[in-house]
Amino acid sequence: MFGKHKFRLIHDSFFFDRRVLKRFLNYFKSENSRFEWGCSVKPDLLNPALIDDFIAAGCRGMFLGIESASPVVQRRIGKIMDLKRVSESVEYAVSRGLGLITSFIIGFPFETTDDLQRTLNYHKRMVDIGVFRSMVNTLCPLPASELRRLGNAIRYDECPPNLSDAGWMIDEEARDLIRRHPSLFSSFYRYELQYLDQADVAAAFYVANNTLLLPQSSFRKYLTNSDSDNSVDIVLSVNGIGVGFKNC
Repeated sequence: MFGKHKFRLIHDSFFFDRRVLKRFLNYFKSENSRFEWGCSVKPDLLNPALIDDFIAAGCRGMFLGIESASPVVQRRIGKIMDLKRVSESVEYAVSRGLGLITSFIIGFPFETTDDLQRTLNYHKRMVDIGVFRSMVNTLCPLPASELRRLGNAIRYDECPPNLSDAGWMIDEEARDLIRRHPSLFSSFYRYELQYLDQADVAAAFYVANNTLLLPQSSFRKYLTNSDSDNSVDIVLSVNGIGVGFKNC
């Protein structure tokens, strides 16, 4: 296949149909002696027997979009899953040597402090289990998505979105286009939050993606990274999150 020996199957919809999944895995188990591959899988689809089949078929890595550990948020976004079962499957997959990436989303317009806390705690559990990487992203208001169709308010704060490779390189002309055409460039915006401050989400995003800063117990405590010249002190309180950056 074009001289390549590794490939990835992007998006978990490929394996929604279990009949397709079974045929794919059976074929690769019997015929594949050349390729190593990775894929995206719906997290609650997995079990030990299926994980063994993936490995026998040449799979070496998986991306698991868990999104939220809050039952309330799961119901709102239509992605309900048994988190205990997911944890057990992740533990087994890691024990078998699969490289797992787990992914979460915060910043839903209806998200509460409790919802945010649950997701961060579960993200930390994935880190403790030993996944290759666990990441937390902030929600982008994608055009034509259900949340956008429902008319949830958005705001442009000029911070680069997770989905943009442009980052801080966007010039003033581009910013002006973004401001004047929010429906077209909504992915550069953020949702207005009903129960959280944007600072809460920003601080949670920073801490969650710097896993050495994560505590062993609750996220809601004083954190400090004193082993580096580039340190961050973060204070989380009942009403919000205060962040102080030093030499960053």
